[in-house]
Amino acid sequence: MRVVYFDEVKPNPGAFENFLLAGISLSEASLRSTTQSFREVRNAHFTKLGVDEAAEVHAKFIYHGKKDFKGKDLEIRLQLLADMLRLLEPEDVRLVYSCINVTKLYDESKALEYCFTHFCERAHNTVDRGGTGIIIGDLDAASRNQLWSKFSEFRRAGTPWAFGKELPRSC
Repeated sequence: MRVVYFDEVKPNPGAFENFLLAGISLSEASLRSTTQSFREVRNAHFTKLGVDEAAEVHAKFIYHGKKDFKGKDLEIRLQLLADMLRLLEPEDVRLVYSCINVTKLYDESKALEYCFTHFCERAHNTVDRGGTGIIIGDLDAASRNQLWSKFSEFRRAGTPWAFGKELPRSC
């Protein structure tokens, strides 16, 4: 079994014109060790930085020294990011993403749907033949409701492209 976790980055007109879904796909075997390693790296660096271990880990805040990382040592913050990136190196940890430039669409309101469709196809590609998978997303309520109904359609009839992908019930 594979566990795919993803988060979204919404467009910010004039600054970031893309809708992005990005995540990681972990084998069941590597899930526990990767999670444990993540906690160890986080706790070690948070202790050095004097950051509460309940603080959210957001690369943007760590890199730019915002929120809980404001005024904290830059060198330690960068080392934290580097050590976290190393957790993504094992062969059975796979990166999955989909990025849609909303300005290139005739109907910009479809960006989330198209991005999610493409993301599901790419996530499915990380599952071994005959294997199973679960997708876990960090989405706001409106996006979540829209996407889960779409996912049900994909499971029933495959993705809606001319060369769409079947997403069988086992995935």
